Amino acid sequence: MEEQMMGLKAAVKSESIIAAALGGEANLYCNFSLSVDVLQVTWQKRNGSSFQNIATYSPSHGMRLIGSYQKKAHFMRATLKASAITLQNLTFEDESYYRCIFNVFPHGSFSKDIYLNVQTISELTVENDSHFPTKGLLTAVCSATGKPVPQISWLADGNMDESPEIHHIQNANGTVTVANRLTFSANHRFVLVCLLDHPQGRKMKVVYLAEGREGVQKTIIIMAVSIAGLFFTILILCTIKLINRRKKKLERKGVPGTPEEEKALNQDLRQKAMSLHTPKVQHIVHQNEENLNSNAHAKELGCMPMEENRKATTDGGVQITPAPAAPWPSTGEPSVHKNPMSTIPEVHGSPRLERSGVRSTPAEEKALHQDLKEKAVSLHMPKDQHVAY
Repeated sequence: MEEQMMGLKAAVKSESIIAAALGGEANLYCNFSLSVDVLQVTWQKRNGSSFQNIATYSPSHGMRLIGSYQKKAHFMRATLKASAITLQNLTFEDESYYRCIFNVFPHGSFSKDIYLNVQTISELTVENDSHFPTKGLLTAVCSATGKPVPQISWLADGNMDESPEIHHIQNANGTVTVANRLTFSANHRFVLVCLLDHPQGRKMKVVYLAEGREGVQKTIIIMAVSIAGLFFTILILCTIKLINRRKKKLERKGVPGTPEEEKALNQDLRQKAMSLHTPKVQHIVHQNEENLNSNAHAKELGCMPMEENRKATTDGGVQITPAPAAPWPSTGEPSVHKNPMSTIPEVHGSPRLERSGVRSTPAEEKALHQDLKEKAVSLHMPKDQHVAY
């Protein structure tokens, strides 16, 4: 009989405690294992000393949520042998006992209580206490707030002079704030690690501490020297880079001209030499035409015109030589009437001028040779000197 009663009590299976995070969701479920007919499944919540219905399921009425739980809860599974509901947007007021009941005819009801534990934990904070309790000592405080009470401890890579002090503060909403204060020597460098253990997770924060005032000053000096050295290094590198850039630029300017550039410069010299003498040739031809016109006019007046002989030169040009004119009446004075072409001195000029039928003076030929010489020198001169010239 006693074993039968134990079997009846174990007919409903579920977890006794379910933990959920504040603001999250909680899933509550129950399973009925006896092979009997179940008429209805009911969910209740304990408020004070009594339980109140929050949800029911039966084949005749279906799923029903009661009161404020119409928005707070919903069925995940609804059968006569298994039932599950979900509570959402959890608050601390949702923490309580919940009971699932299977109504069986004619045996009565079978139930199981489930405790919902709503938990929370804050971020882990570490602060340096500015009020030194003793000269030459420093203090660090690691704290967190949670429900249930968080466990905070220190880990250090050196020997701690004193044991940590732990303080608890109870808050009105059921949470507890824990502060762990650690005091250590300011003459040693420590790497501190604050550890937090809580059902909602484990957290850790590493703290790097300096050696004290003298150590801080040394650290500042080392950092300043390092920054200055880095600055001067960057400055030197930039200067070297600028010098190399200018050097390469000067080298590019000092490279002799390419064959194409020399050919173009020679062509330019020839064109300038041609333009230097072309105007004079045209002027002399025009003057010859005027002389011919004047001779024709003189012939009409009865004067003896000047005859001109044109002789072909060996290079295909034409050389103009004055023909002998009739003697003027002798007056005892030399005649001033002379052919204008006889005043042109017979000086060997450039081939181009000879082909044009005109000879240049020695001064013009010398100037032309000087100009050609300067152009030839500039042809092979480095670009930077050529620009300066």
